[in-house]
Amino acid sequence: MFTHICFVLSAIALCIFSVHAKEECGPTNTRDLNFIFMTCAKEHDVTDAQIKTATELEDVTFVKACFWACCLRKTGFLDKKGRYVLYPGLTYIRYIVKRDDVYTDLETIAKQCESVNDMALKYEETGCERSSLVAACFMEQMDQIRFFI
Repeated sequence: MFTHICFVLSAIALCIFSVHAKEECGPTNTRDLNFIFMTCAKEHDVTDAQIKTATELEDVTFVKACFWACCLRKTGFLDKKGRYVLYPGLTYIRYIVKRDDVYTDLETIAKQCESVNDMALKYEETGCERSSLVAACFMEQMDQIRFFI
């Protein structure tokens, strides 16, 4: 598993940000984040190599969509109906992220990605397809904000 998990906007960011982030921005409870990441990876047969490829190429399709749903669900960003929600996810992020400026950037990204709930879905598998769209949105927004550089 990735050893330097810096911050998280749901466990999606756990995967995405770990590739780009600097340690000093990091979460206060990496054990909790690692547990979520490892649990979802194991449940959905996702490897470190797949996560690394997805984040480096900024292409969420290298990882099974239901992995993203698992991560979002466990951090409070996916409701029981498979819809992306901000709370309790942002509350969880506030608990995890040390720096206010980093939290503000993560909150901005989370809010900008709310539009995924309005997108038409080709199939829906308990939030998996929507979660993949959320992950793609996070990657796109991170490129625009570049708070991790």
